[in-house]
Amino acid sequence: MTAVEWSSTVSAGDIAAWLDGSDDVQVLTHARPDGDAIGSCFALARAINRRTRKRTARVIFTGTMPRWFDTFADDTPWSSFERADPAPGMPDRLVVVDTGSWSQLDALAEHVRAVGPERTAVIDHHLRGDPDVSPRRLLTTSAAAACEPVAEFCVRLLGLPGPTELPEDIARCLYLGIATDTGWFRHSNVTPATLRLAADLIAAGVDHAALYSMIEQSEKPARLKIIAASLNSLELLDRDRIAIMRLRLSDIAEAHAGPEDTGGLADFPLRIQSVRVAASITEVETADGGPRAKISLRSKPGPGMIDVNAVAGRLGGGGHANASGARIDGTVDEARDRLVAVLTR
Repeated sequence: MTAVEWSSTVSAGDIAAWLDGSDDVQVLTHARPDGDAIGSCFALARAINRRTRKRTARVIFTGTMPRWFDTFADDTPWSSFERADPAPGMPDRLVVVDTGSWSQLDALAEHVRAVGPERTAVIDHHLRGDPDVSPRRLLTTSAAAACEPVAEFCVRLLGLPGPTELPEDIARCLYLGIATDTGWFRHSNVTPATLRLAADLIAAGVDHAALYSMIEQSEKPARLKIIAASLNSLELLDRDRIAIMRLRLSDIAEAHAGPEDTGGLADFPLRIQSVRVAASITEVETADGGPRAKISLRSKPGPGMIDVNAVAGRLGGGGHANASGARIDGTVDEARDRLVAVLTR
């Protein structure tokens, strides 16, 4: 796939016009949604429902939800879908946010195929995706989070002069996505536009301190045990420039933790001065019981930066230059060996 194929084809105004008059809109995102995915979905659905003055849009999620999810759901219509569930109803329009990848849609991929590309739109910020998901793509690959183009869409849809006028319940979801996808504005993906939008959302009424406390300062003891287990497995390679951690299902069970407690682990080894790239490899459960591993990659910006999007691409995944991931059929140890081979060749 080339960068030309995965490109933006429509504007925010085009998608707003395409949605106008639709009585049933579904909003989807990738499996195991993070803050950006959840914030994008809820902000977009709320903007559509506020525009139509009825519950036109509903969100469908798949996979484990973070512990703070209910705080953001409010009264927005949403449901959870897994492979064994009956297929969701056929909508007039479907919008996929924070991904455009069949593999990341996971259990929802077949539903999106059934709806068809002509009734589907994608709003995303990732460097890679599958163009056949939809010919109607609003892509801002320079954005730190999908919530940046979604914010543009919400402003346009509601006919507002700018983000400072957004309703607080929409602004809060957008701020959630931007803050979490930038590591609370620490990562290299932060741009002047990112900070300007964040400031506008605070002006719209977002309580950023309360949001930070809710997301980052309300961990369960199990989460800290998971962090400890991961750090205990830390392996340094290539003159301490590569850091790899492995987390097995037995570690998760021993900590009395769940999948929602295993995110963000790859960020910790980047605190080591010599480390340029870090990976956490987590064993995941599968429907058929076969071994599978999830790889999360992070790298430091600057001279000698390792493009982990390219690394993940060689393993069947993708994402961003400094934050990417992939899923591999095989054991955690097999995934480790494949990753090391890519990183050191």
